Amino acid sequence: MKRAERRLTMDADWKFIQERTFLRWVNEHLREAGTSVNSFEEDFSDGLKLIALIEVLSGRSLGRHNMKPKFRTQKLENVSIVLNFLEGEGVTLVNIDSSDIIDGKVKLLMSLIWTLILHYSNSDTVYEEGLEEDVKPDQKLPKQEEKSPKQKLVG
Repeated sequence: MKRAERRLTMDADWKFIQERTFLRWVNEHLREAGTSVNSFEEDFSDGLKLIALIEVLSGRSLGRHNMKPKFRTQKLENVSIVLNFLEGEGVTLVNIDSSDIIDGKVKLLMSLIWTLILHYSNSDTVYEEGLEEDVKPDQKLPKQEEKSPKQKLVG
């Protein structure tokens, strides 16, 4: 029995660390929109902060949406706007729909955030200032230390 309890504890610790890491990544981007999240289940439930996140990540407006959603249908509509936009951007969404986000299904929310991290982190290109001017066409660029997505997230 102790082995099973230890395994559950380790699993819970891992999930907590992952959620905190994802929250940090989301808040880093939401800072540009002047907002933040404390909990995925609650803060994404009306779709407004999710819309703000996607607008920051994509650099584009998602258009009209319910600014003060009170009813479930309005919240579902907001989240549907996000999911439709992401599909149009070529983001592959597996087994998630608007109701999953509104209902605060953490596992699916974490999956969505991970998909966003992979999609939008890969599209971020960083150039060192002045580097391209110093390199001749036939010259190789100096080797840069590459960080894995996990290293980028953690620090």
